[in-house]
Amino acid sequence: MIIKVLGVKINLAKRDEVLEKVRKYLQKFKVQSSKFKVKGIEPLVIFTPNPEIINYAQKDHLFKQIVNSAQINIPDGAGLCFAIEKKYHMKTDRLTGTDLMKDICQMSSKNSFTIGLIGGRGRVALDAKECLITKYPSLLVEVLTPPEFKVESSKYKVVSIKKNIPDTKYLILNTEGNQTDRTELYFRNLVQEILDKKIDILFVALGFPKQEYFIESVKREALRVKFKRSFVIMAVGGAFDYISGRVKRAPLWMREKGWEWLFRLIQEPWRLVRMLKGARFFYKVIKYS
Repeated sequence: MIIKVLGVKINLAKRDEVLEKVRKYLQKFKVQSSKFKVKGIEPLVIFTPNPEIINYAQKDHLFKQIVNSAQINIPDGAGLCFAIEKKYHMKTDRLTGTDLMKDICQMSSKNSFTIGLIGGRGRVALDAKECLITKYPSLLVEVLTPPEFKVESSKYKVVSIKKNIPDTKYLILNTEGNQTDRTELYFRNLVQEILDKKIDILFVALGFPKQEYFIESVKREALRVKFKRSFVIMAVGGAFDYISGRVKRAPLWMREKGWEWLFRLIQEPWRLVRMLKGARFFYKVIKYS
């Protein structure tokens, strides 16, 4: 079942249903791509909307389009579950990106799917890999190194970087026009690396809205080259921090009560400004319900 919260699509499928959809997609096209000539397989995209992301989508139409183009948008956040109950008078289970990522890794270890990790600060992706392999010894994991990049759009503007300067350390991802040759080359090489390393599922931890725009660029390049392998891309935000142990996660009882946001705020007080901006979400939900 698919509903909309402030114009953003949300899938109300249970965790097991999401996992089964991912598994069937990967196995179906693995068989087809080995037996038949396939013109190209569209990647399966998973996003994790929460109140902050949905609130941002209200002012960035292109970002909203990208989020709504995903095959699966899970209800990540107690605030989103509140909004669904308020608007549709139905209760739904919260499914966080971190929890779904762990479940997909467990499923991948049993089905010999290869996962890829890209993003995070410092060596957090490498630390997350070590922790995942410790928990799932048969899991196949590749770590990809992302460039430092900036998103440039009318809503998310980079004013200090000129995209045509060849020696800038930043890669500029232009959301509303043609990319620089350097950016196009990066995504072309990245898709080829994914193909060479036979990555089935790529977890992208770049924070929003970067990771959503990044995933859209990977998807476009895969479609352009007529990618002939089934391929899942999932935005996971700060999941690498939790999985690696760099950031302590809230106790289970707090997560079950929907207080994980408070636990994280105590650990990272700088998130208060972001949360206050996201609070507009609740005002809009109440107003338009």
